[in-house]
Amino acid sequence: MTTLRVTMIDQKPVVFLPPELADRLGVVEGSELVFDEGALRPSDAIVDAQVDLMTDVMRRRRDVLRRLAE
Repeated sequence: MTTLRVTMIDQKPVVFLPPELADRLGVVEGSELVFDEGALRPSDAIVDAQVDLMTDVMRRRRDVLRRLAE
């Protein structure tokens, strides 16, 4: 569990993500996060990009993955 501290900047609440949490979520400056049902997750755009990347890797490495599945 990670505890985040709320800071006020220009009378607006701001939460800074520790670097390890930002890495786990795969966010960089300009990324969007979604707070849904008590969970913080990357927006669908980030998830879609990750799925596209993994699809490309699986397509290129199909033979290796097939051998590993045996």
